[in-house]
Amino acid sequence: MEIKIVVIGKLKEKIYQRRVQKYLKWISKDVKIEIVYIKDSNNKILTKLDKLKKNNFFSICLSENGIQMSSNTFSKFIFNNKEKLSFIIGGPDGHSSEILKEADYILSLSKMTMPHEMATLVLIEQIYRAFSIKKGSKYHRE
Repeated sequence: MEIKIVVIGKLKEKIYQRRVQKYLKWISKDVKIEIVYIKDSNNKILTKLDKLKKNNFFSICLSENGIQMSSNTFSKFIFNNKEKLSFIIGGPDGHSSEILKEADYILSLSKMTMPHEMATLVLIEQIYRAFSIKKGSKYHRE
């Protein structure tokens, strides 16, 4: 399995950077995972999305208008999908309709809008939690 997280913009605040790096370290024991930062440009995002699709990545755009799921359902979603997953986190204005149309799936972390830095942290924590659920570890409590 391989996971790429494409983030529009950068994680500017050190507190987010540290937490994201900690989760990346933990997750990388179980799966190849990478975060790619790109500038907020519709053309750059579409180019990246096209490249991921050509490399057989299942593309998942994050949007408050996407489908919400519980942590358990998200864990099943990750492990029941293709071996290569890409998550695309939008910039301050979210994703254009053109980008959303190109995605294989649209996922919502919340109906509330949040900064991309927070969305990155929430997503990476949920990915870690998904692996914890799959392994049956005590990290996830029901």
